[in-house]
Amino acid sequence: FAALQIGFGTVERLLGGLVSTGNELYGATAGEAIKLDVQGQIRHELSLRADDPATGEDESAQATGNAIVVQRMNLGARAKHDGWRGRLLFAVGRGKTRLLTGQVGRKLGDHFAVTVGQTKRLLSAAYRDSSRHQRLPERVSLADGFDGERDIGVVVRFRPIGKRLDIHVAAWNGAGANVVGNETGRPMLEARIDGQIVGSVDPEAAKIGNRFGMRAGVAGVVGQRSAVRSGSKGALTLVDDHVGFSAECAVRLARVEARFEALWLRDAPVDVRSDQRTPLPVSRNDQLGLWAQLAWQPTRRWEFVARWARHDKNRDDSDRDENVVEAGASFRPDGDDDVKLQLAWRQERDLRPASVVYVRNSVTTQLQLIF
Repeated sequence: FAALQIGFGTVERLLGGLVSTGNELYGATAGEAIKLDVQGQIRHELSLRADDPATGEDESAQATGNAIVVQRMNLGARAKHDGWRGRLLFAVGRGKTRLLTGQVGRKLGDHFAVTVGQTKRLLSAAYRDSSRHQRLPERVSLADGFDGERDIGVVVRFRPIGKRLDIHVAAWNGAGANVVGNETGRPMLEARIDGQIVGSVDPEAAKIGNRFGMRAGVAGVVGQRSAVRSGSKGALTLVDDHVGFSAECAVRLARVEARFEALWLRDAPVDVRSDQRTPLPVSRNDQLGLWAQLAWQPTRRWEFVARWARHDKNRDDSDRDENVVEAGASFRPDGDDDVKLQLAWRQERDLRPASVVYVRNSVTTQLQLIF
């Protein structure tokens, strides 16, 4: 971290004050700014005893059950000039660097803005929240199953009545992050509407105030997904019709924030093949996700959080349910997310075939530093 700060300091001097680390500084021309920052998350993961019902082995005895890991090392840069805005975000780790976000956009009048490049998809509010502003060490895990990924595309933003109503419409490549060609994906269309019902609620804001506020959002996706899904007797589908919806609500009052989100996705086979002589159907796959979170800040430095999530990975298969309960506390010395220490307990209950329940318990301690 110190080396990165020194390096950014050198860049700042070379550009004569146009660059800032952590806070924006404006150049000679109004509206110009470049911002650089570093996000680091270091955590200790402790897995409590968990006997796998299939093997009877204690997974917590494995090396990965008690380890210190660098969860994230992200390098980011933002720039704006004369109505143009650009953003780059890289993840550094495991001997390689990955592009997470790379986009450029422009404001068109008072209500419209267009962004082109790679960024997060729109369906899940849980996934769209930045990792640096999570109230527990990690976002709710089911977000990954509901289009929780980055993609390359065009996003149009429309604010008809200022910040009270925010509408996004996007066309995606469908192939995921860092895939320019479309050999492995098919275009998808997505839309999201978020509205401030009462007051103003920003789920990514570190501070939970005393004033009452409420916001709500809905989103939808439609398109086709390239996939390989096997049937019960050997058949498989190469292409699925892909459709999904979500609804989210957040309420704040008296230093308490409550959030809830429901998500539904359906993949229905379009191109079905068979490795047998007689074609066999592949059933559609419906997913349902529900999660709720309650956060309380008795002081500006301390926060206590509880979260529940249920992910039904296949509505037609009762052996695919996953239930997760989490509880934790955060300490912010300065009341923001730049320096944050978090402690959380997590219990995951997976329903396996023959009604066998697999229970995992873990404790995570995480330190976050942002420069």
